[in-house]
Amino acid sequence: MRKLLLLNMITIIVVTLTACSVIEKPESFTNAVTSSKKNASYDAKATASLPQPVEIRIESDFGETEAFSYDIKYPVISNLQNQNTQAALNLKLKNQVYNYMNNIKSLSKSNSKAESFVPYSVTTDFEIKTSNQNILSMVATYTQNTGKANPVTALATYNIDTSSGKELSLEDLFKSDFDYKNVINKEITNQIKKDISGKVYFQEKNLRFVSISQMPQFYIEDGNLYIQFDIYEIAPYATGTPVFLIPNEIIYSGLKEQYKPMLLNQVD
Repeated sequence: MRKLLLLNMITIIVVTLTACSVIEKPESFTNAVTSSKKNASYDAKATASLPQPVEIRIESDFGETEAFSYDIKYPVISNLQNQNTQAALNLKLKNQVYNYMNNIKSLSKSNSKAESFVPYSVTTDFEIKTSNQNILSMVATYTQNTGKANPVTALATYNIDTSSGKELSLEDLFKSDFDYKNVINKEITNQIKKDISGKVYFQEKNLRFVSISQMPQFYIEDGNLYIQFDIYEIAPYATGTPVFLIPNEIIYSGLKEQYKPMLLNQVD
């Protein structure tokens, strides 16, 4: 049953996050003065040439009918150095949110004639974990309520190199000769072993944690790396969405030079 629920959840998220369409929304003294003016003009030009700090604005939209309601949020990023990349990224983030909402809205229309039907609902939210001159790191929460015993929640992490606008995978952070997967797998396994109750994480051989995926979810917060898992991925529903702090001292040496400033308490 857990596998079925997880597969259903993943199918919906994959379909909606890879679609591209967007719905339409229901928006001497004289010399001293001269010198001072010249300096002020120079300072203004110098300030204008400096890169502006990256900013994130959270937009929201909501609506309700007899069969469906939504309360969604999505980020709008500004001041990336590459404006074309910024526009494409903002469109992608917005599209993903609206496509997810549209998918559940379509399901509500299809099922609204059922005798036991209850109104469907969708919420999305974005939490900004880090926003600085090196990286923009966010966690998105997608939640659907379709009348089941529990709402279905899925997470998506976004990590953006603010100088290039590139979306980063975990692999992008590390040198090619650094076995980051093995290092992180050992750390997560050790943390899971600290659960002496045996109830927080799956213990069954075919369900328990073995390794992070090829494209694991992660974020940077307060100068630390966190690995994020979805509901049912390595633990029962009651555990929620497990997250693991990966100590800087075990990964810092393996980071590419341009990404080392992301981490605090750096160890060479």
